[in-house]
Amino acid sequence: MKKLECIALTGALVLGLLAGCGSKPSNTGNDSAGTTDAVKSEETAAEDAEEVKEETVADESAEVPTIYFEGFMPWIGSAGKVASTDEAMEKVQNYVIEQCGVKPVPVLLPSGSEQEKLNLMIADASEQLDIIMMNPTWESWGRLAENEQIIPLNDLLDEYGQDIKTAFSGELEWLLDPMTDADGNIWALPRALETTSNPTYIRKDWLDQAGLDIPTTFEELEEVLAAFKEADFAGGGQTIPLLIVSEGGLDYGITAGFTEYGYGYWMDEQDSLIKPAALQPGFKECLEQVSGWYEKGYIHPDSFTLTWSDFEDLFMADRVGVIIGSYGVTANNLANLQALNPEAEYVFADGIQGPKGFMETREKASNSGMMITAKSQNPEACMKLLNWVVSDSSNFLTMMYGIEGEGWEWQDKDKGLYKILNTESFGGELYIYPNNYNLRQIGQVDNETGELRMDSKFMMEDQYRYDTTKESFDKSVFWNAAAIDALNANVSDVDKMISENVIKFVTGQRDLAEWDTFVNEDLPKAGLDAYMEAYTTFYNENK
Repeated sequence: MKKLECIALTGALVLGLLAGCGSKPSNTGNDSAGTTDAVKSEETAAEDAEEVKEETVADESAEVPTIYFEGFMPWIGSAGKVASTDEAMEKVQNYVIEQCGVKPVPVLLPSGSEQEKLNLMIADASEQLDIIMMNPTWESWGRLAENEQIIPLNDLLDEYGQDIKTAFSGELEWLLDPMTDADGNIWALPRALETTSNPTYIRKDWLDQAGLDIPTTFEELEEVLAAFKEADFAGGGQTIPLLIVSEGGLDYGITAGFTEYGYGYWMDEQDSLIKPAALQPGFKECLEQVSGWYEKGYIHPDSFTLTWSDFEDLFMADRVGVIIGSYGVTANNLANLQALNPEAEYVFADGIQGPKGFMETREKASNSGMMITAKSQNPEACMKLLNWVVSDSSNFLTMMYGIEGEGWEWQDKDKGLYKILNTESFGGELYIYPNNYNLRQIGQVDNETGELRMDSKFMMEDQYRYDTTKESFDKSVFWNAAAIDALNANVSDVDKMISENVIKFVTGQRDLAEWDTFVNEDLPKAGLDAYMEAYTTFYNENK
């Protein structure tokens, strides 16, 4: 995205604001002798004119700091699919300037290569990029801090981030711990609580037609899958009994039903080593269950290679019976599907259990967050902008949906309920600092019914289901990629090998009879022992 420079409109706005509070009062009051100066002398008038000229020059040279931030359009669902008009964008930017004195400019990364582009921009001194959010699957703050590519935030928080400090205090204060190094330097602003974001959704109208209840066990779930395949409710053999939303849907949405610690790193009590999730007892049995479903044709054959858009397209094609994985595919698109087929209804099947209990693993709070780059020319303005967004839900919504009363409005602010008025002119490119603190306080209602939408209900309530999900062994451990790589540079290669082979075993590209060979021979040859030693060393030093 071509960077936008400060435009004349901004300068004019600032000129007006500064002129309004910086001009000198006229000398028309009473003097010490009690007389009134009715007419200024030519000399005094000339002096005043020169002062005004100097003030005007100073005002014209003043600039509102422009902050370029990593844009997050993909996070806001359907509202992010329409690009903003220039007029709408400028209107929101000018509102932000008026409110907090900073001009925000989003840098939208190319879809499919976001990580690569972001890394290039961070490393390129010629690219202005002030605020970034590192996805935890890409990176954490550790490596960036070690490379001196981001700055510590302590002083900035103390001076300009009081609302952020208030937000992450009390019961949420611990979220700053994984953002802080051993010397007390805070490198990122937290954005993720512990969440349960990989639910199981089931087509309720199809369940009713099949005469089945919402399943509570794996056996009952398999009965549902078999019934959906046989009935072929989508017609023409197009029914997808089960859509697993990528590898994450398998990891966090299913494996806990077969393992003691769910999905995550765990300590083997027999040798006191930290090991990857795939080596946990029961993981092989999980693969046997899922690969059996795959072989029977219950699972969409491309579940582990599809893009997010592909998942949404399959859902909108009215073909999917059960979805396991990221809630957004279902929750963000159900209203659109129901506009095409009012009979379509999905139910949230909470708490399905396998041999080892609940099948969903809670995703631990991330040690990734909002960071300010070392090359930012105005880190103070960065913190002011982030603090303003967190300070009030109205500000948060304005960055997503535009000006209040035009793009959105409150239905009930006390309850955090709002409605969208217009998504045709403002596309939400200014959405910044996505975080559970704000998102769990606000929810969008349906404009016609006034009821809370499915996606908003999930984000406000269902993302925090701690009673019907399983926590991982490493819930409170935040793995520092840079530190672990320093202990063993081969970690990413072993992770990639595990990931690729798990999918091969599920899809039948590799026979599950070879699982023990994979674990006991293939992985050790790839460096598994050094891998586990690195994680164990880090764990013992940081637990």
